[in-house]
This record gives sequence, structure tokens and C-alpha cells, in this order.
Amino acid sequence: TSYLLPPTSYLLPPTSSCNRMDPETALFDGVDFQTYVERETRSPVGTFLRHCTTFAVGSLTGQVILRGLNTLKVENHQRFIDMLLERKAETVEQVSHDGQNIVITEVPFEAVDADIKKKGFITVCNHMSTLDDPSIPGAIVPFPYYFSSNYTRWVTCAKDVCFRNKLIAEFLRTGMTLPIDRKGGKQQPVIDLLHHLSQTGKWVHLFPEGRVCNKEPLGKLKWGVGRLIGGDFWVRPDGTPVEKESPALVLPFTFRGMEKVLPLKTYIPRIGNTVNLRFDKPLDFSPLVHHFNKRLEAEVEAAKRDNKGKSEDAMCQVYLSISTKLSDELHTAITSVLQTKLEESKAKLYLPRSEEGQGSSPAITAA
Repeated sequence: TSYLLPPTSYLLPPTSSCNRMDPETALFDGVDFQTYVERETRSPVGTFLRHCTTFAVGSLTGQVILRGLNTLKVENHQRFIDMLLERKAETVEQVSHDGQNIVITEVPFEAVDADIKKKGFITVCNHMSTLDDPSIPGAIVPFPYYFSSNYTRWVTCAKDVCFRNKLIAEFLRTGMTLPIDRKGGKQQPVIDLLHHLSQTGKWVHLFPEGRVCNKEPLGKLKWGVGRLIGGDFWVRPDGTPVEKESPALVLPFTFRGMEKVLPLKTYIPRIGNTVNLRFDKPLDFSPLVHHFNKRLEAEVEAAKRDNKGKSEDAMCQVYLSISTKLSDELHTAITSVLQTKLEESKAKLYLPRSEEGQGSSPAITAA
């Protein structure tokens, strides 16, 4: 089972630092993790009706409204299809750290760790309309795969907006939509759940801006996306760092035009508009995670030398402080990379072809 730790105090009884570092005792919304996963991902109406729901909604919004009544132009669509059907790509961009800067290197897919190929994947994109989901996921999944919920994304929707009515909440859960508290912080259990789904073969879709932002500049990304992708570091009470699993591949894409299909504060989709969508190359964050794993090992060993004679509970607090600090740094690094990638990709949608590829963020080195 994939856990994101160290958990915050509301996940575990505030007994001792050592207890807070044991994933087997963690409580997620009052229950153990496996029970929480089963409860949150079950279909209220059964698997068959879930298939019917995802097909009907995806077909109506994606195939009828977006492709039928409007025009959808997709660039590099094969990158998504390869990831959805076979978890493969021609090349990926590996994100690593040289000790000073984040480095992005394009490598053949064969260079990716073998275990990553067995996981799910995560798509991230900008958010320009309340119709973005489910219309875009419904439009980019090829026929006949949208007949099956096995090829449907898991996504979140604001709890205070979408889950106030019980009937609508059950419909959304059937359609593989999970409630998220936009003010709940990055440690809320649904982040753990989405990470788990990405680690166990599912497609997870994120709107990392956390809100509709239909202006040309990209909104600031939420910090929780870094935790969802990269997970947390944690150390056993005996001072043994636990090696993290490699994160799932991340496929960024951006689009423009949805703000015309369904403008804000309107409820009836418009027709005759063009939506342009562009897939980028998949991102592999496993080298970056490996870099922070090495730092964790080194800092834990230094803490053992500098704190000889302290009680077990005191040392657990030291380990918890180290793992929390490095987790936060990893989340910040992942979020900054995605912010840059999505900003550059979105800018290209507004540029003539001849100007594409000009300019890059000075904080990231392309190798």
C-alpha cells in the first residue's frame, strides 16, 4: 500500500512522535487506509452503472458538445493515447537536481525505471471553464475506450460547491469524482487517496490552479499537487529511512477556447467555437525524488551522531522534523517545475508557430 507520510495530527492520535511515524497506525478520516480507499472509490450504484454513467457523461460533454457542436484541435494527441493504453512514450523529460539547480533532461522511454511503467499516470492542465471536466477528458479518450470506466480519469471537485447536495454527490462519486476541501491544506486524506490511485494503475487528473482561471497568464499552482505526485518522506522510529516508491509519470497539457464554450456565470454551452489543446512530453520526477532520498539518509545519519543519548521519543521528533522539511522542499520543487512547464506550454498556444520554443525559465536548466 502506498502511504504519504508523515501525517498531520488529525490523521493520528497525538500520543507520541514515534506513533505519528508509523504508517500502519495511521487513521484516514477515522478509519484505516484500506477501508478509506474502498469507501471513497466505491460506486454507489455498482460497477455496471458506473460504466454507463462515465460513458454517457463523457459522450455528451466531450463527443457531442466539444467535438460535435464545437471544434477540438489536439496537438500531440498520440502522447496521451500511448500513456492511457500502454503507459509508454517515445521520450520523457526526467527531472533531477545537480545540487544547485533543477535539471530537465530528455531521455528515451527505455531509460525510465521499469516499475514506473506498471503504475498509473497523472495529467495536469490549466482550468478555464466549469465545463473543462468532464468535457475534455471525454473528448480526448479515443473510441471505443470511453465505454469503460477503466479508462476514465479520477478527479476532484470542491466539496463546498459540488458535494452540498447528497443526490449530486452520489452522482459525482459514480462518475469518479472525489470531494476536496480547497481550504483543507495539502495533508488532507484525499491527497493520499489520489497518490495511491496513481501508484496502483489509475489515471488521475488534476487542475493544479485549484480554480477556474480563464485569463492568459497561468494562475499560481496549489502546493498540494507536489505532495500528490511526489509523496512524503518518513523515517522509522529506529532511524531507518524508508525508501520511497517512484512517482507516476506526469503528462502536462494546456488548452484555450473553453472559456468561450462555457463562459463564467453561464449554464448553457455555446456552439461554433474552436478549442486548441496541446500535450507536452511526460515528466519523470523519480530522479528528483532519488536526490532527496539521498539527502534524507545523510541528514538522518548526521542527526544520530549529533543527538546521542536522547530518548527514542525525542529522536522520533528529530526524524519527523527532517522528513517534513525535505518533503516540503520536494513538493516545492515539483510544483515549480509544473508551474514553468504549464506556463511555457500555455504561452505557445497564444504564439505563432515561428515563435514557439523561445524563452525558458532561468530557474530550470534544460540538459
